[in-house]
Amino acid sequence: MKTPIDPRRLLEDTLASDETFRASSLEATLHAVCERRATRRRQRAALVACALLMAGAGSIYLANRHTPELPLPPMAVSYGSGQISMVNSVPLPPEAMVTTQRGSVDTVASGPSGNLRVTTGDRATPDLQIDDTSLFTLLAGRPAAIVRPKGGQAELLLLDAGGL
Repeated sequence: MKTPIDPRRLLEDTLASDETFRASSLEATLHAVCERRATRRRQRAALVACALLMAGAGSIYLANRHTPELPLPPMAVSYGSGQISMVNSVPLPPEAMVTTQRGSVDTVASGPSGNLRVTTGDRATPDLQIDDTSLFTLLAGRPAAIVRPKGGQAELLLLDAGGL
């Protein structure tokens, strides 16, 4: 049966045989500890110096930063404290004006049968009959819905794709 060996006693026996090894090992360890401590001090000093430099540069930047005064456009004139503005512009020529009249546009409604008759001002093209399925085929890729309220007329809803 093996007798248990105390590792501490084995190490002491090994180190006791050579006093110079023990002294040199202790000296090397103390030197490494002093070097590590000196390196940490230098790193802390460099970190503090960088932080002070960054704080100084930031304060100089913020002190010199200002929003430039933008000039008013030539057609806008500001009076007094800048709360009242008057805008002068050139009117549009009459040919650039677009006018509409109420009731001048025909509305199209589908019936409960699902067929829709669409007529256009140009009689050269034949009449087009379209049902709900064909309508959705024409609107492929666009979000759309046909709503038929109870007792009401069917309505086509074209949804905004950006709002989904």
